[in-house]
Amino acid sequence: MSVLTGLYQLWIKRRYLSQLYVTIDADRAKRSWVRGNRHPRAVILFNGTDFTPGPLPAGLQATLNHLALPLHRSGDRLKLLCVADMHLGRVPARLHEDLVDRVAELGPSAAWRRAVELALDERVDGVLLAGDLVDGGNDFFEAFAHLRDGVRRLTEHGVQVVAVAGNHDPEVLARLVQVVPEVRLLGAGGAWECFDLRSASGARVRVVGWSFPRRWVEERPLAGGELVAALVEAAGSGPQPLTTLGLLHADRDVSGSRYAPVSSAELAAAPVDAWLLGHVHAPDAHLLEAQTDPSGLRGPGYRGGYLGSLCSNDPGEPGARGAWLLEVSSDGSLD
Repeated sequence: MSVLTGLYQLWIKRRYLSQLYVTIDADRAKRSWVRGNRHPRAVILFNGTDFTPGPLPAGLQATLNHLALPLHRSGDRLKLLCVADMHLGRVPARLHEDLVDRVAELGPSAAWRRAVELALDERVDGVLLAGDLVDGGNDFFEAFAHLRDGVRRLTEHGVQVVAVAGNHDPEVLARLVQVVPEVRLLGAGGAWECFDLRSASGARVRVVGWSFPRRWVEERPLAGGELVAALVEAAGSGPQPLTTLGLLHADRDVSGSRYAPVSSAELAAAPVDAWLLGHVHAPDAHLLEAQTDPSGLRGPGYRGGYLGSLCSNDPGEPGARGAWLLEVSSDGSLD
């Protein structure tokens, strides 16, 4: 058992063996991914021998029957899908008459289902959610069910899900982690918190996040030293990450905002490598390039910005929308 465990990292779907991911140790750098249906099949490479469709070695079959290790991906890159401002429960408004019958295809619930399938097709290591996932705090029925089913499907396939709450959903996300405890909600109650996403090779990306404790927050999340304190504490707890990402739902450069105001200067001064922001529905262009103020009054730029909404729900929200696919290389660079 121990030899096989050392050679392979396996994920077995709990209900039936419909999916199997096998990685032979890094020196061999061979892998096989098979997605089956109700009649399972698997390609097994054991010491370089293909045992498909023949019988498996007894020891390996025993491992398949008893192991339940997390799903891992091979290689040096860690892949993330980043989503914000889904507003599940909201219905697209002012549709053209030719599109009224297709409202179910155009709303946030359908967009969320497509995002989940994209995450699985791309075999991402994690999904990051930057708040306002549902449209209202009382959406415990249809909207909550769509959110719950999506994250449950992701976690059942071994995808790590990390979220922060926005101004629309602090109560809903608190409920979500009770129903799907595999979801990691960062910074509940308005405190900065860190979590490390890991890849098969042991590479890790640190996510530091803060959540709305209530609908309106006039205090500035970056005004004190809480973020730095959280990062310092995490730094002493183990190996250092390839990169550090900030996950935050906030109102940028809006004086007097009641939605967790932050400034571009505060974002630039924070010791993170890139910011993934929620709240504004229009995505920032060139997300991984330094965001700068044309006037030059707000100091140095920072990487990252607003992810934008997952889909447009109103003719007043033109332009491209969707999820962001982010890859972190072994040298910490972001693509």
